[in-house]
Amino acid sequence: MLRTKSILRPEIFLTFFLIVLTILVSVFVVKNFAGNLYYHKWEGLPQRDEDSIAILEDKTAKFIPSKSDTFYQLGKYYHNKAFTADSLEEQLEIFKKAEQFLTRAILLQPGNSYYLAEYARVVGNQGDAGMAINYFERSTTLSRTDALIHKIYARWSLYRAQSVFRIEDLDFLVKMYNNPEQTIPFYEERLIDGIMTKTFINIAEREWGEVLRLGIPKSRRTYRNLGDLYMMTCKLNKAIENYRHSESSIRLINSYFIKQDFTTLFSVVKHIIGAKNRVFLSRWDEIRKLLERITIFDRNSYEAFYWLGQGHYQQNMFNEAINVLEKVTTLKPDHVNGHLFLAKSYEAVKKSEKAIHEYTEVLKLKPGHKEASELLSRAIKSKL
Repeated sequence: MLRTKSILRPEIFLTFFLIVLTILVSVFVVKNFAGNLYYHKWEGLPQRDEDSIAILEDKTAKFIPSKSDTFYQLGKYYHNKAFTADSLEEQLEIFKKAEQFLTRAILLQPGNSYYLAEYARVVGNQGDAGMAINYFERSTTLSRTDALIHKIYARWSLYRAQSVFRIEDLDFLVKMYNNPEQTIPFYEERLIDGIMTKTFINIAEREWGEVLRLGIPKSRRTYRNLGDLYMMTCKLNKAIENYRHSESSIRLINSYFIKQDFTTLFSVVKHIIGAKNRVFLSRWDEIRKLLERITIFDRNSYEAFYWLGQGHYQQNMFNEAINVLEKVTTLKPDHVNGHLFLAKSYEAVKKSEKAIHEYTEVLKLKPGHKEASELLSRAIKSKL
């Protein structure tokens, strides 16, 4: 009897296995190469928008489903995007998407403190402060010497407390510093997502302490955060010091008002008005109200009236400028710039005679004043 030769020989099995393995490895290598190529392309983009984020979602995440950093970056992106949502419903939907991506990142790397901290921020911003604190605590425990992790936790806690503490409400700040025994417990005991505000302040103090101990470089934003923290804990001089470094002009002048240091306050206002910068253009109304408040507090404060007049003049509100600058020259007749800007305001509203009179007053007080001489000459010629 003839024996049939088996085609299922071991060498054929081995060859087939090697071919399949080679194909699988080749696919894996190509997918990893392509996925990393797309990831690095995304990293190199100067701006991150909907089109660029599709590189991560549609390319890298699908080609390399084990690349945890891709899901972390997607989570961060959607976390930030949530704050631009048009409605609360849309915001919550985007937060959920961020949470899903960060969950995948954590499943791939459960000990990554950055993933845990970002996840904490996302769940915290959805209203689960207790869970957020738990994840932040795990994150800082894993990276005790990483100042950036402590900084993320510190900022989040500070911002939570600021949802109760009215950092730019001057009436509230004055009341707090005049009557801290009554005001501070009032806001510290209020609940945020079921947790007392005082808890968030305590965490912020502890975590900012770690940040400073570890020596992270201070940015203007860091100085402003520290100023806010010191303001909330009634350390006014420390708040002022940090606001000065942060160049937070409105917070700084509010602090000097609370301290009743009007001389330094006016020097800051002088800088803001003189620079005619973004702060002046966007926040003049707040500065105006503060100066008006000083004039009510002290009706003889010619400096407050003067800077009110200067601000109105720079805003082309010439009649308003005239009203307050007239008070300056009455309260302090030898105020050279008071007369000068009153003259310029009169000229702007076509009151040439009054402008000429004020330019003349400037020259009496300061003979040879170049600008007044030139403007007086121009005003006289315009009448001829």
